[in-house]
Amino acid sequence: QPDTITVTFINNRADTPLNISPLDGAQSESVTPILTASEFSDPDPGDTHDATHWQISLTSGDYSSPVFDSGEGSNDLIEMEVPAGVLDITTTYYWHVRYKDSRGTWSEFSRETSFTTADDIESPDTFLISGPEDGSIILANSAIFTWEGTDNIQWNLTYATKLDDNAWSDFGPDTIIYISDLRDGLHTFMVKARDASGNEDPTPAFSSFSVHTSPEAVTNLQTQP
Repeated sequence: QPDTITVTFINNRADTPLNISPLDGAQSESVTPILTASEFSDPDPGDTHDATHWQISLTSGDYSSPVFDSGEGSNDLIEMEVPAGVLDITTTYYWHVRYKDSRGTWSEFSRETSFTTADDIESPDTFLISGPEDGSIILANSAIFTWEGTDNIQWNLTYATKLDDNAWSDFGPDTIIYISDLRDGLHTFMVKARDASGNEDPTPAFSSFSVHTSPEAVTNLQTQP
């Protein structure tokens, strides 16, 4: 009977990756930074990069409750943009990363590095999307406006509105308003955004429009050449 030879293949771990960017201790980083790690390498010939596991924590050395965890199947192999809404401004974060090879073995986590996000000093912008256009005439005593805002930190924008000489409303998340009981004549609607840091749009979006609902006004409009 021929001898039986058993061959056991030992799959070595992939080499531990290095954190490349942001640089360790970097300041004034975006709240949606791009994390970059070193290229994949493995001591076993033929092994390739299968997946990456990214983690970000508020506490150095403790990833038991990370603020971000990509899970073990991330396809962002050596570069990943942190999604909006995960990180706060003026906060220090710690991160590390590990690689899985094509045989299913994970490397050790990289040596953690840190970065601090920037303060938010930029004001948002506000834009009217629909409603009576500036300089227009409407033949109704009601109007609907919709709007949106943009900001360097996009989430948690709130809005205040104002009609004519009335006071500004409280800030809230709504991006639509129905205005009724408009008297005939000229009206100005304004809306401004405010971000989570308290920065307000210094140039609110506005529309000045005229309401003509009386029979005389409508007749005069219809008979104008």
